[in-house]
Amino acid sequence: MTMPKSIVSKIEDALRRRCGVRPGHGILVAISGGPDSTFLCHALREIAHRWPLRLAAAHFHHGIRGPAADRDAAFAATLARDLGLPFFSGRADAPAHARRHGLSLEEAARELRLGFLREAAAGAGADRIALGHTADDQAEEVLLRLLRGSALAGLSGIPWRRGPFVRPLLGTRKAEILAELERRRLPWCRDETNSDPRHLRNRVRSRLLPLLREHFNPAVEATLNRTAALLADDEAVLEDLARAAFSRLENDAPAPSGGPIRLRVADLLAEAPAIRRRVVRLALEAAGAPLRRLVAAHLLGVEALLARNRDGRIDLPGGVRAERRDDRLVLHRGEVPAAS
Repeated sequence: MTMPKSIVSKIEDALRRRCGVRPGHGILVAISGGPDSTFLCHALREIAHRWPLRLAAAHFHHGIRGPAADRDAAFAATLARDLGLPFFSGRADAPAHARRHGLSLEEAARELRLGFLREAAAGAGADRIALGHTADDQAEEVLLRLLRGSALAGLSGIPWRRGPFVRPLLGTRKAEILAELERRRLPWCRDETNSDPRHLRNRVRSRLLPLLREHFNPAVEATLNRTAALLADDEAVLEDLARAAFSRLENDAPAPSGGPIRLRVADLLAEAPAIRRRVVRLALEAAGAPLRRLVAAHLLGVEALLARNRDGRIDLPGGVRAERRDDRLVLHRGEVPAAS
C-alpha cells in the first residue's frame, strides 16, 4: 500500500529544497521505534525507488529505560530487515557517560547518539543522516527556548539541515503521521517517558500548547513554525556578517594553528552588539567550547570582561577559559603564556 501523494510529495519537496538531498545520495535513517522515525523510514523507502536513493537504517540504545529500550531496539532491527535496509546498531551507558563528563542525562544521551550516527553513516557510505523531527517538535522547541530564555538563533528553532543531519518531516504534523500509520496499519513503539510530567518538554506538549490552542490561537503550532522560519532567515544574515567579522578580527590578531584565540578588545567593542555576541560565540567554538552547553549567561560573562578596564577571567563549558589580558580577549584551553 502506497502513501497518499500529498504526503510523499511534501517529503520529497523537503528533501530536495530544504535538506539538499539529490538522486543517488545515501541516507542513513535514524530509527527510534516511535511513530515519526517509523513513518520516515517507510516514506523514504517508497521515495528511494523513484529517485533513486541508497538507504540504510540505524538504532542507538542509550542504556536506559530497561526492557522498553530493548523492545525498541528489536523493533528497529525488524523494521530494517523487513524493508531490506542495511542496519547498524549501537549501545552505550548514557547515565555513566553523564556522570563521567558532568553532563545532564539528556546531553549525554544526545552526545553518544549523534556520535554513533556519524560513525554509522560513515560505515554505510551515507551522505545524510535523516532524523524524525516534526512540525510539532518545532513548535515545542521554540516554546521551550522562549521559556528558558534564548537569543535569535535559539528562537529560530530546529534547522532542516545542519552538517550531515537532515529533518525531512519538519513540515509535517504528527497528526498526519499517526493517521497514515493507522491507515496502513503499520506498528510502532510507544515511549512511556513522553508522558512523564516531570519533563518540561512533556508539560509544554500536554499542558501549555493545548491551553494556547484553546484560549489564544487555534493554529498556535503553525504560528510558531512560521515565526521560527522567519527568524531563521534573519539569523542566517546575521551569522554571515558575524563570520566575516570574526575572520577579519582573527586575521588582525593571528594565533598559531591550534593555539589560543586572541582578539583585540577595541575591535570587538566597535562591532554592533548583535554581531559582537555572535563573533564571541564563533571564537568560543574555535577554542573548543561545546556550543550546546553555552547559555546566555556565558556570553554575558564574556561581555562583562570586554566592558571593564582591567584584566579578569571566567571559566566556560568544555574546559575553555576566557581572559581579558590588557587589550586582548584570549580564549583557550589550559594555561597560556602571556603574549610577547
